[in-house]
Amino acid sequence: MTIKEAKIEEAMARLRQARDLLREASAPRAAAAVARALKSADGARRHAHLKPYRALRPDKVSGGG
Repeated sequence: MTIKEAKIEEAMARLRQARDLLREASAPRAAAAVARALKSADGARRHAHLKPYRALRPDKVSGGG
């Protein structure tokens, strides 16, 4: 795991905690906003994880037609 991935994982853990606390505090709209941020962070984590592999992949060939 890279440093970047570790930082994203830490941010995601804190977002999960915030989401859970907001649910307990009966703040569903705020909890939903944090849940969306969590989904975005998960996408960033996947992107950071796969980025080195994309550099090794040959360029895609256009199908044409």
